[in-house]
Amino acid sequence: MPAAAQCGPGRGPRFALYGRMRPVQIVTLSAVLIAIASGTVPAATDGEVASVAAVREPSPLIAHPHAIGVDIGFASAVGAAGITFTQAFGQTFRIEAGVGRGFSGTQVSLMPKLVLGGARDHFVTGIGIAYTISPDTRFTDGNPVWLNIDALGYEHLFASGFAFSFAVGIDRGLGGGRFCVVECDASPFDKQDVRTLAGPQARMGIAYWF
Repeated sequence: MPAAAQCGPGRGPRFALYGRMRPVQIVTLSAVLIAIASGTVPAATDGEVASVAAVREPSPLIAHPHAIGVDIGFASAVGAAGITFTQAFGQTFRIEAGVGRGFSGTQVSLMPKLVLGGARDHFVTGIGIAYTISPDTRFTDGNPVWLNIDALGYEHLFASGFAFSFAVGIDRGLGGGRFCVVECDASPFDKQDVRTLAGPQARMGIAYWF
């Protein structure tokens, strides 16, 4: 009896069609349907592959771990303006040494930093110490020591090797001298022990990695 005649109650033309098809034809039809359905996939897949590649891009600092930079700021690790040298140890840790001048005088600084984010754009945070080696006697007595915290920082690394960064945080005196905040007269009592001083600090800079 023909396959169509075997379609009893409850079995529609769909089953009759399958009954007429040979296994080879079924496999061929399935392959065609899969090819048609997969035609819309490449656009999304390409985007996902590009995103994964961007995330996995190795940091350029692995091949160029040294940087020399110029910073300007307020009460920062290098005072109002200074230069820095940074050594990167892999992608997430670096140490910055700097020298600069602010209201308290000329100071040197050392700050370990933690880097979180992508290869080109990342957050940078650090905590370090600054020591006043040549105080400005109009504002400073002794050799104050400062605690500098770059609580929230950001850096963008260009393909040319240059980088732009900024950071905001806290500056606090640890001891070693006295400093006047606003106005200083002839009286030494206008200067306060730096251990009683704390406030915001900020800086921005440009560096070149090599």
